[in-house]
Amino acid sequence: MSAREYWTVLREDRKLIAGVLVLCLLGAVLLDVLLPRTYTSSAVFYVASAQPESSSTDAYSGAQLSTERVKSYTELLQGPRVARDASLLLGGTPTADEIQGAITASSVTETVVLTLEVTERSPDDARLVAGAVSTAFTRLVGAIESTGGVVNRPIATAEVILPPTTPDEPSGPRTTILFAVALLVGLVLGVGVALARRALRDAVDSPDTLAERLGAPVLGVVPALRRAPKYPALLAEPPTGARGRNARRMRARAESYRRARAALRSVAEDRRCLVLTGTGPDQGTSTAAVDLAVAFAASGASVLLVDADLRSPTLADTLALDTHVGLREVLEQGVALEAAIQRWSRGSIDVLTAGATGARPSEVLIGGRLDSVLATLRERYDHVIVDTPAVTDAADAVDVARHADGVVLVCRRGSTRPDDIDAAASALGLAGVPVLGALLTWATDVRDAPGGARRTMLALPSGSSSQSEEPTPAPAPAPAPTPAPAPREPEPAAWSPSRTVRTRPEPMPADEADGDHPTARVRARGAAPEESATPKRTTAERTPAPTPAESQPGTTRPRRRATRGTITVPSPNGHRPE
Repeated sequence: MSAREYWTVLREDRKLIAGVLVLCLLGAVLLDVLLPRTYTSSAVFYVASAQPESSSTDAYSGAQLSTERVKSYTELLQGPRVARDASLLLGGTPTADEIQGAITASSVTETVVLTLEVTERSPDDARLVAGAVSTAFTRLVGAIESTGGVVNRPIATAEVILPPTTPDEPSGPRTTILFAVALLVGLVLGVGVALARRALRDAVDSPDTLAERLGAPVLGVVPALRRAPKYPALLAEPPTGARGRNARRMRARAESYRRARAALRSVAEDRRCLVLTGTGPDQGTSTAAVDLAVAFAASGASVLLVDADLRSPTLADTLALDTHVGLREVLEQGVALEAAIQRWSRGSIDVLTAGATGARPSEVLIGGRLDSVLATLRERYDHVIVDTPAVTDAADAVDVARHADGVVLVCRRGSTRPDDIDAAASALGLAGVPVLGALLTWATDVRDAPGGARRTMLALPSGSSSQSEEPTPAPAPAPAPTPAPAPREPEPAAWSPSRTVRTRPEPMPADEADGDHPTARVRARGAAPEESATPKRTTAERTPAPTPAESQPGTTRPRRRATRGTITVPSPNGHRPE
């Protein structure tokens, strides 16, 4: 497995891993509660040479002797002799074995300092036992290092420099270490369980496996979402510039249905009536049917979505449509299609719901009227998408598919088993129904939409027959109006630095007076509230045409500086206005 596949396993089975981790942490909490509290009292000894130091050589030899003695004293302090003497000092309680098990001795390398630690279940017991051990140890060192001469001067001594103290806080159990170990064990165990589950799971996990098993192409790979979508993919696509993980997922989901639409058009050719069925429950068949219908409608085609799942219909509730009249009433009671078909304007599609619930759904669908109804719908619509139950759960999907032009199999990644694909392909093959391809839902590692830009959704009429993939572009704007004649050049005033000549607004042309004209809409959006009644003037209208005198060679045209709604004419002496 690659690193990407490992990450997919961790992301999919994060709840399983979290559950194992929580169990390990709960076990750590239980151990922390059940284990008894212990307290540790410590004492520090200083080991020194007792021989006289008459020179530096003697001092060095004494230091070396003390360092070597510390290594031996560490073992001596934890031995049975000190524990037995300490037990006798305490009156036999605790026993020598208990004291020996509670003693811990340590020393720092190349030093003459020895540390004693005694652990007991109460602070007072820890201090008392540590004091008894310290006394027994110093006595034993003095006896061992004694020379036995007239002046009984030991070779080395062990003196208590820090006597035992009563501990204030418990030293065990070590909660931090306990929880750290539980966390590590939980992560390792959780990942191991997730990998084992992935290895033992018999399900379709990739489009290549699905295509190889089905023997048909995979038309689309729909990415998984954290929660069930409320709106179709193309309607829930975030606007351009929206960022974040959720925006990328919604954009990738919309793009996946655009790819499925293009692939289905290439495979279906002139087939108009298509059946969508799943390999089992909860495959996302109804959601895929709605999304594909909206995707075809967005390209300008007329689309009808039919809910042929008479056992457990869902489209009427999902799209908030009437459930009293639908496919059942058309087949059983002969209700006209015009009275049963409803318009879902949000997605620009027509919908034929399942109708009222009733008995014998299979007998309703196998009647001869279904063939004539689908034939009529083929003539009225560019695409007829039929949502049916799972082909492995009921025979309704096969009965409806006999009268359709092809079948698209919807499979859910991680849920559809290879045996389910074989059973569905076998049932459809016996009925002589062509399987055009498959749609893999709840997929992972789906690439994002290119550029992240949103394609505009337009409200399409129900009778539109355009087959283009993109919406029809808006009509080109009308040509700019003819410039008004140049105003008459004003006469300059004597000795005036400048004067302002106000221009009159030109009347709006007759073809722009209507509010639907493109130029009028642009002006209405760009005008300020106080200037909405006055149309904006073009550059040709604001700039006066040159006079005959100015157009002759050798003449200098006076400079003009235009402001909003005014034309400033400089004075004849050439001074700039103040």
